[in-house]
Amino acid sequence: MYAFVWVERFLILSGASVLAGVFLGVRDLLPYLAARRSGLIVRRGYAGLKVRRDEDAERFARLLSNRARGMAFGFSLAVLAAIVFVVMAFAMAQYFQAGHI
Repeated sequence: MYAFVWVERFLILSGASVLAGVFLGVRDLLPYLAARRSGLIVRRGYAGLKVRRDEDAERFARLLSNRARGMAFGFSLAVLAAIVFVVMAFAMAQYFQAGHI
């Protein structure tokens, strides 16, 4: 087994984490934008109950903030994974330039 096997594994995992973070962010972004535009948010879950802004403003605001928090988590995961990807790619490039392979 070669020395930079962990760097390769981190490259693969961070690349997959970037895609997962973008998926999680977009999964909450689209319903968030639709709810802001229309004033109707659909709850997650089995029944998918609909909450209108004009009927229950407090619950609507809470559900909208939950969507925003989900977006923030997903996109921050993508950014952190991209940083790890760049650092590991730089480490692999330094390893190759040093002539270890």
